[in-house]
Amino acid sequence: MEGYYSGNGAMLPVLMNEGLGSNNYNTDSINVELRSPSAPYNVAASLRTMLHTDGTATCLFSPLTGSYYVVIRHRNTLPTWSANSILLGSSPTSYDFTTAANKAYGNNMKPVGPGQWALFTGELIQDENIDLLDISPLENDINNFISGINQPI
Repeated sequence: MEGYYSGNGAMLPVLMNEGLGSNNYNTDSINVELRSPSAPYNVAASLRTMLHTDGTATCLFSPLTGSYYVVIRHRNTLPTWSANSILLGSSPTSYDFTTAANKAYGNNMKPVGPGQWALFTGELIQDENIDLLDISPLENDINNFISGINQPI
């Protein structure tokens, strides 16, 4: 995630920094969805998991086979889909969004370092756009001295 990136392929241990745990390997929770490869792209499986400071997250879905889009959701980021559907089988499958912008649908990634890409942050109201509408809840939190991990709306 762009806002959590600390350089050299690593992210900050945000939860520990906010006093929400003592594990310096955890960054924040994310939601991971597997979606059908054809319209209307129904959710086949979804789970909440921990994003680690090295950029990895482990997802243990119920046994599924076939092709699915991988979608990452977080309270501060644009929803990010894999560029293509991914074939799942009986063996573990991995997908790395961070190696190139074209790993995400529409090249929807932010460059954060040489060969490093991250999810766009700043999407506070979850309308799938980062725009001026996201500033109002942030400004309200700042004016009210609200800090830390919270949902501003």
